[in-house]
Order: sequence, then C-alpha cells, then structure tokens
Amino acid sequence: RDLHYPLRRQRQMCIRDRDIVYNPEETVLMKKYRLKGAECVNGFMMLISQAIKSEEIWNDKIYNENISKEIYNKLVKKLYK
Repeated sequence: RDLHYPLRRQRQMCIRDRDIVYNPEETVLMKKYRLKGAECVNGFMMLISQAIKSEEIWNDKIYNENISKEIYNKLVKKLYK
C-alpha cells in the first residue's frame, strides 16, 4: 500500500501512527511512518490499560492512575531486551 498519499494528507494536521501490535516493538508500518517523520507508538500501553480496567471491573477496585506507567516501565525492559 502506498503510504505517501495518506501521509501528505495527514501532514496538514498532525502526523501520528498507532499500531495495536506490541511485539515487535516497532512494526514495519510504524517504521515506514517514522521514517516519514510521524510520531509512532505501539499497542503495549493500550494492552496494559485494558488489563487494569478489567481488574477494576472484575474486582470492584480502583487503581491509581499512575499504575499503568509504573507497569509499563517495569515490563518494557523485560519485553524489549
């Protein structure tokens, strides 16, 4: 798929790419957009946020809003060695 047209169109606003895949850390899609100057993030933080929300729902518990960043910082070192 040609990435040039959508990227030119997005450049007028804000260039970002989000890929829900979290392994590998950078997908081919993310790399192509990053090389074009886009800000890219993978789906690892979304996965963590969904897990926390599930825990809150199933266990009727509210977690500190900073817990997702804490978990991310601990796991990212292990996942992306």
